[in-house]
Amino acid sequence: MVDLKILLLTVSDQQHHPLRKYIDLHCNSDFKSWESGFRAVCPDICTYDYYAGFVSSGPFGMENRIRELVQRNNIQLLIVPNLYYELSAPFLNELRGLGCRSLVIFFDDSMRFEETNRFYLSAFDYYLTHESVASKALYEPYGIDVDFFPNFPSYSFYKKIVQRLDKKYAGAADDVVFVGAKIADRDVFVNYLKDNGVNISVYGRGWDKGMLSSEDMVAAYSSSKISLNFVKAIGGAGQLQLKGRLFEIIMAGGFVLSEYSDELAGYFDIGRDIDTFHSPSELLDKTRFYIKNGDLRAQMAARAKDKVEKRCSFESNWLRYLTDIKSGTVKPFYPNLNYKVPAVSINSFLNWNFSFIYGRLMLGQYGLAYDQYRFCQRQLKGLACNSWAGMLLLKVAIKRCVASITRPILSRNQICRIKQRYLRFRGLAGFAKL
Repeated sequence: MVDLKILLLTVSDQQHHPLRKYIDLHCNSDFKSWESGFRAVCPDICTYDYYAGFVSSGPFGMENRIRELVQRNNIQLLIVPNLYYELSAPFLNELRGLGCRSLVIFFDDSMRFEETNRFYLSAFDYYLTHESVASKALYEPYGIDVDFFPNFPSYSFYKKIVQRLDKKYAGAADDVVFVGAKIADRDVFVNYLKDNGVNISVYGRGWDKGMLSSEDMVAAYSSSKISLNFVKAIGGAGQLQLKGRLFEIIMAGGFVLSEYSDELAGYFDIGRDIDTFHSPSELLDKTRFYIKNGDLRAQMAARAKDKVEKRCSFESNWLRYLTDIKSGTVKPFYPNLNYKVPAVSINSFLNWNFSFIYGRLMLGQYGLAYDQYRFCQRQLKGLACNSWAGMLLLKVAIKRCVASITRPILSRNQICRIKQRYLRFRGLAGFAKL
């Protein structure tokens, strides 16, 4: 156990929200495993679904709830699985004044680093990345020794599910299963197996069978003969990822046949714990081999599970890391002096904010639309980008975003009248030439 008062910000699927009609909320993350793992490490941990709060109550409603939880529970560390720009640097700095530091967990560096992750390199105290050990090199030029470990599964979470699995799953087992989104070239491998008569079921975004609940996913891994793992990133131009799925399959008691990556050898003995493939034809050959050799599969799965439970569980790695934070072994990186947020990140931040403003306006949520604008304005004031060229960029970007939102809805005269009234009300003479 670690004696540290923590607030974990969690994420839930918000695609049912009315905003989904106008904004790609694109979130289906399930953080139940994280909650179970953190409670095993720190029993007094608090949780708050900050994404649901942001979508339903806007940025300031979300911030008010976080501030309330921090003050009421004397929170020392805020843990943030990063989505996009829901949290602002000024607010994180306000929390520091209350004695609360912040830790961000970044995902998918290969496609998010420049536009999203770099926006925050002067905002948080501690940084983690999940994609690949190679991602550490992205942060080094900015003076951040980011810590890396994959999205390890929670031993306590998976143990409870495996213990209560209904025996009916064993009778309905597939030879091969894959759970994950239909991205990169995964369909090439899946279709090759299907075309060659392999009994395979596929679940996730983009596949016909759709999503699985956490319990059904664990059941699929546990009962199927072979579970596939792919390592290519969605938009990384060949970038490979050390997927959390790999460890989840093993923790559930499944046997893994994974697309090859050099990083796998740092965790497993290839050919003894798990096996790998490079091509569809090699995948087919190994699939047929392991389907016929059940005893060998069971032995390999048992060895892999023993290693994951001892060295790669969520609990063991987070206990070590939080203990190092508590002791001061891991040093905070705030403030990151002289860091300049790049233009591409600012532009992405503006587009993201104005998409929410647009959605709020279309739903008639005018107060929340205005809150979103004030949230955006406050963040921009805190950025280290106040050179003449930087401000010019911001003005041009805001002008383009506002035009793209209002032009389909309002006439030019209506836009001018709204803008004039707003400028008089807020006294923002500096933006009068937009």
